[in-house]
Order: sequence, then structure tokens, then C-alpha cells
Amino acid sequence: MNKTKMVILEHDAIIKHIGEQYFLIRASFDYSKKRLLQLTELGVEIVQFIKEARTIREVADTFSSYANAEAIEGYLSYLNENNYVIRWGGDDINAYVNLSSLQRDIWMEEHVPYGATIELTSRCNFRCVHCYLDNCHQTNDLPLDKIKLILDSLAKAGMMTIFLSGGEPLLRKDFKDIYVYAKKHGFLLMIFTNGYLLDDELLDLFLQYPPLEIDISLYGSNDAAYERVTGVKGAFTRIKNNIINYKKHGIFVSAKTPVLTIMKDDLSHMRDFAAEVDIPWRITFDITPTIDNISKDEYRLPAEQAMGLYKEFGDTYYADKGILLERIRKGGLIGRRRYACGMGKSSCFIDYRGYVSPCIETRHRGVSIFENDFDTVWKNIRDISYEQLSEKENYKCLSCDIACICKSCPAIRERYYGSPTIIKEQDCAFAKALKEIILQED
Repeated sequence: MNKTKMVILEHDAIIKHIGEQYFLIRASFDYSKKRLLQLTELGVEIVQFIKEARTIREVADTFSSYANAEAIEGYLSYLNENNYVIRWGGDDINAYVNLSSLQRDIWMEEHVPYGATIELTSRCNFRCVHCYLDNCHQTNDLPLDKIKLILDSLAKAGMMTIFLSGGEPLLRKDFKDIYVYAKKHGFLLMIFTNGYLLDDELLDLFLQYPPLEIDISLYGSNDAAYERVTGVKGAFTRIKNNIINYKKHGIFVSAKTPVLTIMKDDLSHMRDFAAEVDIPWRITFDITPTIDNISKDEYRLPAEQAMGLYKEFGDTYYADKGILLERIRKGGLIGRRRYACGMGKSSCFIDYRGYVSPCIETRHRGVSIFENDFDTVWKNIRDISYEQLSEKENYKCLSCDIACICKSCPAIRERYYGSPTIIKEQDCAFAKALKEIILQED
């Protein structure tokens, strides 16, 4: 290698520091296809050093006390070939990291902020029958400068992943500005959308700055089924064509379906559609009241019906059966808590007003990010959550051996019943049915 050759870091490379880990993120990389690699402290120093143009000899001499010239040259050669920085060790498979494992095993336990969902708008072009924002669709959006302030705060806190949500986030006329601004902060971005507004202009943007994932809410396998849920004619055909177009250009697209009473007979056709267009598809049974506590129970499946579908579509359900079985075998204990939810442990939710809470269901306990420093909010976010329920001797879930697999949410119970400690039979039914299935399949 020519030791007088100049090296310099790519202009869009940003070091992300999360907990005790360091990563280098490039806005132009497609992380749905490229594995994220980790930096050691030495790697961080070298990357920082080559933010300015340096000769190879200069780099080797500067770091000669850490590694010999040959190793330094090999490292810089790798950077040149891959336009990326990896952990010391070249192609060593140990250089690759699994973010999900880090989040579960380290960041959640150490209360390290990893990801945030930002509700960019409450507005939507659909009128879905089960929508939790049912009466909020005309609310004004936060201006762009306020969104940028939020992103600045999250970047400073070391956030890695941002989920851009709504309402329908693509309704914002400044969505592209928000997206690029976030990418240039080094965030890995996921977009939660109904898929209707995906177009060629957005495709060009995503090809230049690839998202980690575009996650589409799927409500049927044909136009008529879609209209029953969304109130929009021809929506399925348009969304199908959008998915095919984006897939053709290499954008990673997935789909999820909240199972409603009016669509349960269409699920097998939706699975066939997902296979046809070659996208991951999953189902959930999380139908909740609106944020102003209007019930959506008429669209929520009874536990027995839901579990029947769980058996049939278990390969698409979001919960890993092995994890659930392990929890049951341990007698329901999950660390020092007696419920499975990890809200506020390494992620948070920011609503369309700029209020921060542990998750979407605790939004009524949110604190304004514009009136409070985010670091302070994060340190106190557990006070907004329901960990204190573990200290209440009369809390029913403390004596329940299936609380560890239960989806009954204290935040929803507080909003709906007036107290998080009020637990009704219907709240437990799903977990009881799920336990039977898990043990039967063991």
C-alpha cells in the first residue's frame, strides 16, 4: 500500500455511542441488507482521526503504540474496500453484532436508550374501524423545527433506532426533510405506514438513504375487504402495486395485521398474498381502546377464537414460543418484575404533541420533551411506568404464574377501568389460553 496515499472518512459516517458500545453508521447504507458492525475504543480513535484527510503513514505512526504498521495498513485497506469501519479483527465473525441481543441482554437491563417511536402526526388518509386515534385525526402537526429538536435530543442521548409512525407519517409534506435529517444523524429508520402513499418520489429518496424497514399495516387480501376496514375504495390494489414496486427496487418491506373480528376469515388469503409478494407477515391480537377510552371490543376476538388462529398462524405470530415456554417453566419470574412488558427499559414513545412516555399505551402519563431535558426524562421514565406495581402486596398479578406471558396492560386498565390494579376475567383469558397451547406443544 502506498504509505503517502491519503485516507479520509466518508462524509456521511457518524459514530453512535450506545451504552458501552460504539458503532459507525452511514446514511447511504441499506442496513436491511448490510450487517451493522461494532467499533472498539481503538477503532473509534482511528475513525475520529481520519475525519480529516491523513496519509497512511501518518495513521500508522499515530497508532504505532497500539498495533504495528502492517496491522494498521490492513485495517485501512479494509476500510477502503468496504467503505465501512469494522471491529478490530477483519473478517472475524465476532465483529458482527446482533442489536436485538444487545438490547435484550444489556441495554434493557442497564436502562440504556436504544430506540424511540415518534408519532409524526395523528392525521391519516384511512378511517380504520379499530383506530386508537379515532377522534384525533384533525390535530395540527408539530412544525419541522420542533421535530428536528426532538431528533437532536435523541441523537445526543445515543439513540440508535427511530420508528417513524402516525397516524400516517407520509401525509406530512415535510416527511422527506424529517427523514433525511434523521438519517444524517445516523439513526436506523423504520417507517410504520399503511402503504397507500408510497410513490416513485419517495422510492428515489429511499434508494439514496435506505430505511431499515418499511412496515405496512395489511387489512385484507382484496379491495372489498380493505374497504370494510379502512373505508377507502381500491386501497388494496394500490398498496399491492406499491409493495411490488418497492420490492423490485430492493427496499425491505414487511407487513403486519391486527386481527379483527371482521377480517379473521381472510387471514389465509393474506398469508398467501404475503408469500406471493415475498414479504414477512405477522399477526397480532392487540386491539385497544382509543386514547379517549372509547371501546373497540366489538373488533377484538374472544380469547378462544384468537388462540385458534394462534395455532393456525403461529409461525407468523410475533411471540417466540420457546421464550414463552421458558418463562412458564421458571414459574413466571422475569427478573424482579412480574409482567413481561419491557416499556421504558431501552425505548420510549413520543406522541404527536411531543410528549415522552415509556410506550404508546402510557401516553396519558407523558412528559413534554420541550419543557424537560430528555436525559432527565429518561432517568425518570420508570416513574411514568408501572414498575411500582411490583411493590404492591395486593396486586393480583404478583401471585399469578402466567403474568410473564400475559398481554393485559396496566396502562390500558388504568385508562379503561380507572386503576391499573383492577383486573377482570377477560384480561386474563388470553394468557390462560396461550399457556394451554404452549404446554400442549411442548
